[in-house]
Amino acid sequence: MGATRELARYAAAVRFEDLPAPVVHEAGRAMVNWAGCAIGASGHETVENAWRALGPYAGPPHAALLDRKSTRLNSS
Repeated sequence: MGATRELARYAAAVRFEDLPAPVVHEAGRAMVNWAGCAIGASGHETVENAWRALGPYAGPPHAALLDRKSTRLNSS
């Protein structure tokens, strides 16, 4: 069995209760780190350019996320 298939089988079968506490702790830290990076970079010029380029393909807005509102996409 290949490594990818073995990892996929493990991921599909694992239960939260089976995870060691340090793994759960580090997963939580990783999520907070990701959120901090996403929030910190959300106003960067590159992100603004991506929103302007991809906004027309995103469909109608359903909710605001990190202060991203439809009017902001169309402000240029």
